[in-house]
Formats: sequence, C-alpha cells, structure tokens
Amino acid sequence: MKRNLLVIALTSCFGILIFSSYEHGPAYEGGLNRTGSQGGAANCAGSGCHGVNAPTTIVEVKVYNSAGVAVSQYSPGANYTVAITGNNTAAGITLDEFGFQVSAVLNSSAQAGSFAVTSGTHLRVTSLGGLQIVEHKDALNDTFTNHFVARFSWTAPAAGSGDVSFYSILNPLGEDEHRGLPGGVKSKPTDDDDDEISMPNTSPVVVLTEGNGSGSNAVGNTITGSKVLFYPNPCSDILNIHTEEANAEGIIDIYATNGVRVYSGNLTSGVAIINTGNLATGIYNVEIMTGNGRMARAIVKQ
Repeated sequence: MKRNLLVIALTSCFGILIFSSYEHGPAYEGGLNRTGSQGGAANCAGSGCHGVNAPTTIVEVKVYNSAGVAVSQYSPGANYTVAITGNNTAAGITLDEFGFQVSAVLNSSAQAGSFAVTSGTHLRVTSLGGLQIVEHKDALNDTFTNHFVARFSWTAPAAGSGDVSFYSILNPLGEDEHRGLPGGVKSKPTDDDDDEISMPNTSPVVVLTEGNGSGSNAVGNTITGSKVLFYPNPCSDILNIHTEEANAEGIIDIYATNGVRVYSGNLTSGVAIINTGNLATGIYNVEIMTGNGRMARAIVKQ
C-alpha cells in the first residue's frame, strides 16, 4: 500500500514587524503568507521581526479525529480538528494576546485539503496565491498567562494526493506590544534595532502517514510529574478532574469536535468539579494547561 506523509512544520515568533499592523490577519490585510510554506512571503526569519523572547515560545500543532484523539495517520477525505498551541516560557513577561497563521500544501505547492472555521471563534480562512491561510480575524486572548490555543477544521485531500505539509507561525504579544506580525492590534512601528532581533524557534517536524484513520498517537501527559484522572468517563452531569500534584493551578477548557470552546474554568489545588449537565450528548476534548505543561483527553457526554 502506498504510504503518504503528512508533515507538520512548526515555527513560532515573538516580536513585531517594522511595517504596518496586521490586526485582522496578514493574509487578509496585507496579502502575506508568513508561515514559510511554498509560495509564501518571507517568514519570521527576516531582520527586524523578532523580540528577544522568540526562542522561548514553544509551538505545537496536533491533528485530532472526531473522537478527539490526536492522529498519527490521516484518512483521505476525512474531517479533522487542527489545534495550534503556544507557550512562552520567558521569565518576567506577560503576554495576553496572540495571532497566528497556518497553511497546508502538497509537494506541488498546491493547497492540501481544505480549511474551515466556526463562526464566533475570531478566525478566518483567506485564499492567497492558490493556498488557504487560516489566521486570526482579531487578536486572540491567551488561555491563561503566556499560553495560547486556536482550533479549526481541516478536511484531508483525496487519496493519492501525496505528502501534505502543515506550516505555522504564532506570535504572542504583551499589552504594550499590540502590533506587528501576526497578532498586532495597534498600528505602531518599532525600531529596527539589532538588539531586539532574534531568530524564531523552529520545532522538529512531525510526520503522520496516510492510512484509514484508525491509527493515533495519544496525546501524552505533558504536565510534568503529575498523573491526571478524569472520571466518570463517560459522564452525565458531573466530570471530576484530579491531579497527583496537590498544588497544581491552571485552566481547563472543553471543546466540541467542531473546535468551539463550550467550557472554561479553573484547576485549583489539583482539583476541578465540572457541571456537564448542560452539554449536548457527544464527544468533547478536555484540555488542561498549567505552569508545568499541557494535557488533552477525550471525554464522552451521555
């Protein structure tokens, strides 16, 4: 059987562009693809684009199937949820908003599959140079301090399309830096000062093979040193979350399979009791973000 590859290339950027602001998305407002994919404009490797905290932003992209499981294989024509997350680990800074772009291309530089966003998520899909660029429509709020998440839908291409590569860029911003690429909200230029420039953080490539959709790479426990319990699962009216780390503090978000956030609350002293009685029957993805990492888990609401 022919095995095709889906490749996700990750790039993060903390900083400000020296030209105009792209509050509503560089592709939409400036006709710019900054993801680094084929046919794109210069990405964040150019001078004047970065602040000194660029290497401290850790970016991850995951592709989830309808059960909320991060897949290691994609099935041609199937629907998936793509999540881009960022975490800036620099000490002594507060970053409360962000922008991003994601593109998906075939080896021929043509669009791979198709993207879609849900109304109300402050995201848009812009067609540019034969590609679809998913990006912020407005500056997006952090999930909690220096942690960022955006979700949208992707339909895989037809069988035999060949390798697929996802490219991305994410830019977190503080209150006094609401400008630039890709998430700025004020049209303020900045000095092209070499002391303010650093290269983007480029994560290793993630490879997924084409298959029938049954394969998965489970989203592991990345909350360092803490086992996390979700019960009961399936749930009805109440979902309990407990961590072994008694003092764990963080944010809990629950997403429907279409990427819409249906719940946001706190993890306090390692415990959360969530009222799920108002959720519709179905599958949801629960994400926990603490200062020690991130975890995602699928739950079933009966």
